[in-house]
Order: sequence, then C-alpha cells, then structure tokens
Amino acid sequence: MQRIKKYGFLSALSIISLFLFIPEVHGENPPIDPAKKADIHRLIKMSGMSAQVDIMSQYTLSQYLSLTRAKYPGLSPDIVSIMKEKCLEEIRLNLWAPGGFFDRFVPMYDKYFTRQEVLELIEFHESPVGKKILSLQPVLVKEGMSIGEQWSKDILMDIIKNVEKRIIE
Repeated sequence: MQRIKKYGFLSALSIISLFLFIPEVHGENPPIDPAKKADIHRLIKMSGMSAQVDIMSQYTLSQYLSLTRAKYPGLSPDIVSIMKEKCLEEIRLNLWAPGGFFDRFVPMYDKYFTRQEVLELIEFHESPVGKKILSLQPVLVKEGMSIGEQWSKDILMDIIKNVEKRIIE
C-alpha cells in the first residue's frame, strides 16, 4: 500500500511538473505580433487553464504536505497550513508574471495557430457550449484526476510484476 501511495504521489508530481516546469524553447523565436500576443493571452485566460493549473497545484501540494507530515510527525498543523498557503501564493504570482508560466505558452500558440484561429477559439469560448465546458473544467479536472489515480492504483502492481518478470528473464 505504501508503494501505491508513493507512486500515486509521484504520478501527481510528474503531472504538475509538466505544467510547472515546462522547458524553455531555445534558439531565436521570431517576434510575435503584439496584437496576436494579446489575443493569445486573452485565450489562455478565458480557456480555464489557470483554474486547471491551480487545481493541479493544490492536489500535488496536498500530496507533498501529506508526505511531509508523515516524515515530520511533530510538524504543527499551523505550519503545514502556512506552507500550503505560501507555496500556492508563490505559484499563483508566477503564473502570469512576465516570462512566467503562461508567457511561455505564447510562442507555442503562435507556432500552431494563426491569429484568425486564435480569434475563432476566443469566439468558441464565448459561445454557450464554450462557456459550459469552461464552467465544467474544474469539475472535470478533479474527477479526471481521481479516475487517473484509481486507475494507476489498479494497474500499478501488475505493471511492477510484469517489469520485474521481464528483468528476471
């Protein structure tokens, strides 16, 4: 059971790491049209990505703090609460900071979408079905994370057995 908890935590940490530690694109990026950049920022803000990252951050941080409490049983609940609050505060401050998490998405969106397509995506998010999916995203992310966690618990031991068996052979 301890292995499952450990690997469940590692899975969550891996997922959030994908969001929090996106490698920077190296090399020269051509300048992005300021109007397109503003539209991409608008799209990112309205897409619900910020809420998804927040949910993932809270989940991963809770997993980390659970391990921390287990490792340091004398740690007061007040200290743990302060740690959680301050970590989330730092994450949230850095999401929209210049050069921060969401700024790093701009070149990717610029690469794959024309300005017209970005505007069409904005239009979709302003439509009734676009608004519905945006309103449901936090619920879908939370439920999806629970499904993923349960699924990984269900198959983890079989995967470990199969890998160990292959290594022994």
